[in-house]
Parts: sequence; structure tokens; C-alpha cells
Amino acid sequence: MNTRFVKISLMVAVCLVWSVALTGCKSKKKALEKPAPEALPVSELMGKVHTASFQPEWFSGKAGVTFTQKKSSNSFTANIRIQKDKVIWASITPGLGIEVARVILTPDSIKLVNRFDKTYVQRNFAYLSNLLQAPLEFQHVQALLMGNHVDFFPEIAFASMETTPANFVLSTSRKDVNANGNNQGKSVRKSMHVNALSYRPVLMEMEDMVAKKKIVATYSDFSTINSQSFANQNQIVVHAEDNVELDLRWSKLSTEGPLEFPFSIPANYEPMH
Repeated sequence: MNTRFVKISLMVAVCLVWSVALTGCKSKKKALEKPAPEALPVSELMGKVHTASFQPEWFSGKAGVTFTQKKSSNSFTANIRIQKDKVIWASITPGLGIEVARVILTPDSIKLVNRFDKTYVQRNFAYLSNLLQAPLEFQHVQALLMGNHVDFFPEIAFASMETTPANFVLSTSRKDVNANGNNQGKSVRKSMHVNALSYRPVLMEMEDMVAKKKIVATYSDFSTINSQSFANQNQIVVHAEDNVELDLRWSKLSTEGPLEFPFSIPANYEPMH
């Protein structure tokens, strides 16, 4: 199984272009712009964002996925099940509807079986981070799939807030961050656009300017599931040495449980090298 296939199978996560509400009038009359929301203290807004997070104990859904790298795209379907903070499970099927891979993620491990090559992977999250050129952990993947706020650099606080007719816009100033407990810092910037009505993030950007890597996550097409707002369309773009883009379109959503997460490695499968 090649590296591209592993990236496609493991990277199961985000999209939005935020809109400004305008009220149209008849010809020769200017459009009326909706007033910006009243600014909030950053800590208060972050509390509202956390409260509005989509965090069911159980989740299942079908995602149409498009994975793009180096101008080459692959599309497939992922049937995904989640038990909050414990398990992310996915069955990967291409156009013919026959399962070609199954993935199970836990906070400390990644397992994958490739039905096509009869191979398997058993690794930790550092393996996935290296493949995707991003500092991913279990909680990051879970939050990205659920359309929640993700913070790869929690040691950097948002320093300022602006408002637009649709959103609150949080951002940081340029800072040196102590990396890995040594004296060599790395300069990081991040920003987040939050919907002014739902307090759901619609755009997140995190950039490591020294490593020249940037992650952009956008969420759109929100609907209500059990009184919670959920982004039906998600996109993640990783700008690095090899740019990676992942687009998901959700359907057949459910928060009912409990769910099962069947996974086994057949005895005749070989480890992927």
C-alpha cells in the first residue's frame, strides 16, 4: 500500500466561505448592510464557542470525501462512527461500493487494514502527523470531523477581536513560541472566524512561519441535529512542502448509540513497510 493511499484512508476530516448578509432594494438603491455584532471579551466568546461545540456521545454518518495532492484527486465514501473521546472508526469504499480499507483511531493508536493489498498498519499518532505534515492528535481529528474549534497551539492566546456583519474574528499577533521545551522558538499566527449567531467556527487558520506550514479549516452548510449546530460540508487544507486538501460532504447523520466498531487484522495480512 503506497503512502498516498494511507494518507487518503487515514485523513478522514472541513469547509466554509462565510457570507455577509445584504438586503437588496430595487434598482438605483444601495444594498443595506447588516450591522456588525457587539464585540465581546475574548474569554467570554471562547466560552460560548466551547458551549456551542457539537459533542454527542455517539455519532455516525456517511461522508463523500475528495482528497487532493499535487493536482491529483481521489474520491471515495467513508462510513464513519465515533464514540466521543475514545474511538473513531471508518470504512472506506470507492465507487463500486466494496470496502477497500478499514481504519480505527484511539487516543494512542492508529490501525488500518488494506483489503486490496492485504496489508495492515499499527502505529501511533506521530505516524499520521508525519504523513500529513501537521501536528495531529486524536482530539484534533475528532474536532475537525465534528466542525469544532481546533487549536494546535494552545499556548498562544488570541490577542485581538474584530467584527464583521456575520462573524467575530479572533487573531493573534506574531509571537515566538517555545517549542519542545528548548530555547529554540517558532513563530506562530492563528485566527478564527466565529458565526455571530450560533458561535460556531466557520474558518480557522494556523501558521508556523518558521516551518512554512499552514493549516486552514473551513466549515459550511450548517444544520441542526438534536438542537446542536453541525457543519455538513468541511474542508481542510495543509500548506506545506506537498499541499494536501481534504473535502467532506456529510449525509445520513445520527447521534444514536451505542455503536459497534468491528476491526480485526486477518492472519494472512502483512505489515505495510
